[in-house]
Amino acid sequence: MEYTRDFPPDGISADGMRNNGSALQMNAIQLEYYLAAARKALDKMITTEPAPPVFKHRFEKSTDNKFPQGIGGANELDRKKEFIVRIRKDYPEQGRFRIRMGVQVELPEAKGPVPQLHVRVGYRPDTLVDMATLAQRDLTKAGKQELEFTGRIENFPLPVRGQG
Repeated sequence: MEYTRDFPPDGISADGMRNNGSALQMNAIQLEYYLAAARKALDKMITTEPAPPVFKHRFEKSTDNKFPQGIGGANELDRKKEFIVRIRKDYPEQGRFRIRMGVQVELPEAKGPVPQLHVRVGYRPDTLVDMATLAQRDLTKAGKQELEFTGRIENFPLPVRGQG
């Protein structure tokens, strides 16, 4: 969760710096924002409710075949192909998630750029692909690999319920 997003900016010192320790002050509104962020973080970390149900999906093939122009769906990837999966309903809108994947990496024989894996989370309504990057990794080892990525779903674009 991005707790500092709503913080007001620090004041500027006489020499134009924002981080001059002798010029930094805290006004009442800044203190209120800091306390609100701390409360929000503690509310997420300390809970008395039972654990939410675990939501699991397993995908072995790309499940979407209608891609924006120039992008192709596939199970063997290159620069123009993506492995895309669709979860239509019943997914949680808050909380931690984990993506585990098995990949088979084939490195180029000649010197050149190593393959890169981009993991993005988001959604696609009719014409727009609204996604944010969860991770980007250079794949420098050939062969089979198990990879795992985690994030919080509320930090990524989500559709309005019932919108796709």
